[in-house]
Amino acid sequence: MRNQPKTAIIGTQYCAPATHPVVLIVTKDISLKYNFTIKDINKNVVFKVKSPLATILTPRQHRFLYDANGNLILHLQESVCS
Repeated sequence: MRNQPKTAIIGTQYCAPATHPVVLIVTKDISLKYNFTIKDINKNVVFKVKSPLATILTPRQHRFLYDANGNLILHLQESVCS
């Protein structure tokens, strides 16, 4: 497995070698939903995490990760059995 090329699950434009520490600030938005804003040290939005209000009322938890331009990167869904 060590000789196999790395495979990115998320688009390669969001991946970079760790050449220096990255400082991110995570802020929970004030609402009934589980929404978060992730900013860099200069307070620029890097990512947003959003969940629909219906997620609170259903057994499956959904989270959507968006880039700074509002493009959907990832949809996470919790298993009912977990």
